[in-house]
Amino acid sequence: MDPIEGKRKVTDSEPFRSEPRPFYHYHHDAISLRCSPSGFLDTVKHFTEAQVADVKSIGFGDVLNIKLYHISTRLGYWLVRNYDEQYSTLNIGNHKIKITRDSVHDVFGIPKGNVIVREKNKPRKGAIVEKNTATQGAETTIDEFKNQWPDRNKITHTLLARTMSEQTTGGRLFKLNFLAYWNTLFVEITKSTTVKQSFLLAIDKEEDIPNLDWCSFVLESLKRTRQGWKKLDSQYNGPVAFLTVCYVHNFNGYAKYDININNLFFFKKQYAASIQPLFQPKTQNFR
Repeated sequence: MDPIEGKRKVTDSEPFRSEPRPFYHYHHDAISLRCSPSGFLDTVKHFTEAQVADVKSIGFGDVLNIKLYHISTRLGYWLVRNYDEQYSTLNIGNHKIKITRDSVHDVFGIPKGNVIVREKNKPRKGAIVEKNTATQGAETTIDEFKNQWPDRNKITHTLLARTMSEQTTGGRLFKLNFLAYWNTLFVEITKSTTVKQSFLLAIDKEEDIPNLDWCSFVLESLKRTRQGWKKLDSQYNGPVAFLTVCYVHNFNGYAKYDININNLFFFKKQYAASIQPLFQPKTQNFR
């Protein structure tokens, strides 16, 4: 399959395997993560009606309903080790979950439009945004985004959350900030504390946002980051939250948003008896 235009290429990827990656048994290993989803929830719970309406208008209303306060680093490690990017499956022992763009839609409820979310490491020419009084001199959507702050090179997710808290009436910049915030915490966690913004090049008019294929964008990030995760004891910057909720949804028969996730997230000895069934699920519980 030809690579999607505009996607970053992994130059040191492992050779193509003729067989799926073998199942990795749980060994109490933990994954290293930079950001916690609790920050996202603490931010969105203070959104005004206008801000919530803006999030819904771009097709991301469902993500406001996901109550994911914590990601178990041990469960996360086990899930990432058992995800096979070449075969697009999550091996949980006696069952393999097929991971597709529909899986992403089932988990997050985000748009899966017909337009590819294109991104590059550096801004490309031609991504012109509409000029307005709030963004004088902006040439690209990334410029428009960065021009909100004096220091354009140190835009952290903490700064982004603070800025959104001041944009109580919503608007175009609020929508861009929300997308950057969500993508940083749930799609590709940055290895520093700065926000992910390369995807902004895919956005011209804000009306374009619901027409973009955000589900494939998450899936491509999952494949790319897993393929590039060479040192298995090092930090992983891919969408662990997606794998976690996808696994829990399958375990609970896809009871969308009606799950007690927190009970699954603390892998301690006293929970061994209750955790063990999670790794020996009944096939009929899955679809």
